[in-house]
Amino acid sequence: MLPQCTTCWLPYSGGLKVGTKKLFVRTADSNLQEIQPQCVLDFYVHESCQRQGIGKQLFQVGL
Repeated sequence: MLPQCTTCWLPYSGGLKVGTKKLFVRTADSNLQEIQPQCVLDFYVHESCQRQGIGKQLFQVGL
């Protein structure tokens, strides 16, 4: 279930932007390997809904 803000009238209180990102990791034998993991690119919580745990709930739903 999506998190709900208790102090504002907005239909939604925030959002997560998720996508792939090119990253380079070092392998056990010291070589570089390119991977494209799923990442949280950005997130937003409306000002009137901050400090209520909405961001944490967004991350938990997103995982």
